[in-house]
Amino acid sequence: MVTAYILVQTEVGKAVRVAEEIGEIEGVQLAEDVTGPYDVIVRAEARDIDELGKLVVARVQAVDGITRTLTCPWCTCRPARSFRCCRQQQRQQHGRIAAVMGELLRRRHPGQERLRTALNCETRV
Repeated sequence: MVTAYILVQTEVGKAVRVAEEIGEIEGVQLAEDVTGPYDVIVRAEARDIDELGKLVVARVQAVDGITRTLTCPWCTCRPARSFRCCRQQQRQQHGRIAAVMGELLRRRHPGQERLRTALNCETRV
């Protein structure tokens, strides 16, 4: 299981309504309106990181009044399996990131040199 805190910024005066709407979404364990740089803090749980992403993009960000979200996920595995499970999820996630970055590096685009510099790598095109 993957659990995440989702930090939400809302339009002025809409935090209470946004928190109530988000709280009704399946997969959301808690949604509270707070003060500070974020207006609502949400705790959500999903089967894996992909399902969590779909929950945030398709359901949470679709709530009217949200201006920005920041998702902070972590793996909540059983103690006996936690290291192996987290390492497996980390490898899968790194593999997806590497595939996307590799595709970006293969394409010709204006920011290609900046991207290579930022990644501190050399690729053969």
